Amino acid sequence: MILSQHKNSLIEFDELQKVLSFEDVKVIDFRKPQHYQKDHIPGALNVWRSHIRSKNFPYSGMKASKEEVELLFSDLGIKNGDWIIIYDDMGLCDAARLWWLLQLYNYDKVQLLNGSYSRWKENYEATSNTLPIHKTNFKFEKDPDYRMYIDKEGVLNSIGKKLILDTRTTDEFSGKRQKKGAYKGGRIPESIRIDWAVAVNYHGDRKMKTIEELKEAYKEVLKYKEDTIITYCQSGTRSAHTTFVLTQLLGMKHVQNYDGSWIEWSYFNDLPFEKDSITTIFE
Repeated sequence: MILSQHKNSLIEFDELQKVLSFEDVKVIDFRKPQHYQKDHIPGALNVWRSHIRSKNFPYSGMKASKEEVELLFSDLGIKNGDWIIIYDDMGLCDAARLWWLLQLYNYDKVQLLNGSYSRWKENYEATSNTLPIHKTNFKFEKDPDYRMYIDKEGVLNSIGKKLILDTRTTDEFSGKRQKKGAYKGGRIPESIRIDWAVAVNYHGDRKMKTIEELKEAYKEVLKYKEDTIITYCQSGTRSAHTTFVLTQLLGMKHVQNYDGSWIEWSYFNDLPFEKDSITTIFE
């Protein structure tokens, strides 16, 4: 059970059920459109990774601009001041990417639904019906806040000076596996690895683990609680999840997610990297 002080960042199933009909609550289904069309939480709007990804780079994985997100939310009928609740079926790995992006654009009325959509529909209503959307003119009203953001230059200057946390799998970290989108296998030099999935009951209800379990999983990182921690993964999605865990659940104040992550880093041949094995597996 997540402790009560984290209710501002996570919302439980029964709590969501009580507010589903509220006009100023917008629920976002962060899954692939074909899954959303099959069934979803009643009234939910669909957003997927491609909707919040910039097209202005020769590689994928970079965040959408403030203006692009404003247009997306306007097209979805989201109004300024609406409370946004995001869910997925991946232990909040995908949903956390949108949460992180909204932190950058200083929109704090956002929560993640604690648990998987698959578990939701076992106990609560699901539907394939969609409601009419009335477009709005959504605008972020506050100046951006980039405390949870870092770019490749910032990462390069941090090697050997700050803790860099790779949230990918062992095979990706070693260089054995190269996922689609990356330009080579390997890792950022001197980074350590903690798989993002250690934070959730991944083979169960996909809820966040208890605070005590999280403290144990991240005990090596918590030694640096007063320092700046940099997270990265393949494209900044899994590491956004770890950024959520470290800041919202474990109370760390200085965590920066590397936008673009290994996809961007591997694109540039002049950036240093390490690997332990020959890359033989591709996805």
